[in-house]
Amino acid sequence: MIIEEIPNDRPSVFCGDVTKIENEVLQLPVPEATVDFKFCECPFNLEVYADAGGEDYKNDFNGFLFRKIVNTDTFTFTLLKDGNPVPLNPDISTGAYGLYNDFGTLPNPLYVQFEIEWLSVFTAFGHGSYKIQIDSNVVGVSETTFSNTFILRQFSDVIVNKSVRITTLQNGNIESNEFDYTGINFRDQLRLKGIFGDESPIIERDTILSSDRSILQIQDKIQTEYTLKTKLVNSFITDKLIRNFLLANQITVNDYYLFNHRIYRNLAVSVQGDIEVTHFGRNKNVLYQIKFTDEKDNTLKRNV
Repeated sequence: MIIEEIPNDRPSVFCGDVTKIENEVLQLPVPEATVDFKFCECPFNLEVYADAGGEDYKNDFNGFLFRKIVNTDTFTFTLLKDGNPVPLNPDISTGAYGLYNDFGTLPNPLYVQFEIEWLSVFTAFGHGSYKIQIDSNVVGVSETTFSNTFILRQFSDVIVNKSVRITTLQNGNIESNEFDYTGINFRDQLRLKGIFGDESPIIERDTILSSDRSILQIQDKIQTEYTLKTKLVNSFITDKLIRNFLLANQITVNDYYLFNHRIYRNLAVSVQGDIEVTHFGRNKNVLYQIKFTDEKDNTLKRNV
């Protein structure tokens, strides 16, 4: 038996140190998601109603006012239904659809004023989506613009439930407004979702104390306070209602809530007190509560 020893020239090492090194985990950059918001006022539709042979409160109208800069400016007003000129009389200046005061006939000769009586439109062309096309040439610049869209329907007590119609007459000058209403007797209407009412009688007493400590009546007065509670409204309604209608010389209200305490028909009112507005963090529209009193403050009793 032959035994040969072969030397190990690369012996293994059976001992040593292990060291753990703490390192931060590197995060690869991730593109952030971005959302672009384009803020704009969406086209706003106004509801209007008509009823052949019906009373005034069933038939709406709207007023319009335009002005020239110089006398040579021109305007043409065309009534559109579903985007197309109505047949026969699309030109509003004929007066076929309501009052038309042409340039040169108003206290300011550069103004034109007209009203659209929606019963006339309904009788001629029926219900539908209407707007006014304005073709103008002002100081040499031609432009075509459009009014808000008016959704014309047959009047129904059920359809108009929980809506309020405000009618105004304007004279005088609102300095922040582009128009001076002085001497024009400009009429307009606005129908919005909401409820008018919540009557709250307020009594004011004028008395004296007699020698035997009895309270004797001299004069008593009762003033009725009403509240208009709107549904959500956009900035268009805010501008029209708050910065125009509430400053009118005359304000009349019709309420259409089927279960209201009282029927309000062409009630003449006056704005009273502060206006309460409710804003929302995730909604651009707002709610209003507006107080009114009777225009005539004559619920009065005297003992003289």
